[in-house]
Amino acid sequence: MPISAFQRLFDFGSKKDDTKNVSSSDAIQRLSDVEEMLNKKQQHLESQIEQEKLTAIRYSKQGNKRGALMALKRKKKYEKTLLQLDGTLTTLETQREYLQNASTNMDVLHVMRQAANALKKTNQNLDADQVHDLMDDLAEQHGVGKIQFLDWSFFRWISLVFFSGRNCKCYFITDWNVRFV
Repeated sequence: MPISAFQRLFDFGSKKDDTKNVSSSDAIQRLSDVEEMLNKKQQHLESQIEQEKLTAIRYSKQGNKRGALMALKRKKKYEKTLLQLDGTLTTLETQREYLQNASTNMDVLHVMRQAANALKKTNQNLDADQVHDLMDDLAEQHGVGKIQFLDWSFFRWISLVFFSGRNCKCYFITDWNVRFV
């Protein structure tokens, strides 16, 4: 249920702590919305500064020094507000960039976690005996001549690394010898 402007202005209605369950994309969107609003306010202040400057010039030409001084004071006040607004915008931009970077990092970590789980699942049922049997089968097929296109010198330098069991032991198979690390 949307909160009306009157309720927001006078802080009526139920208070919900919406800062706990905000996703990074929602926070980035909110920051972008606030930045857009502050940019509009900045443009408005710049036009008011220009208007007060023209008013001060007009009053000084008319000989109204008091009116010109008042216009310059208002201009100075708008410039101070504009300076504060620039600092706020800089802070918001920095915060948005940090959130975007953190969101990207989380996406990368999520993909890496999925890849690690897929690798773990793939190597779950693989052990040194199976790899050794496979290599023996390949050697037999090569000896019979069924596989003539393989260069066995290439296979001598291949090291197969896989995970076995819960302890994640690494097995290196090189030159048809199995070494446990």
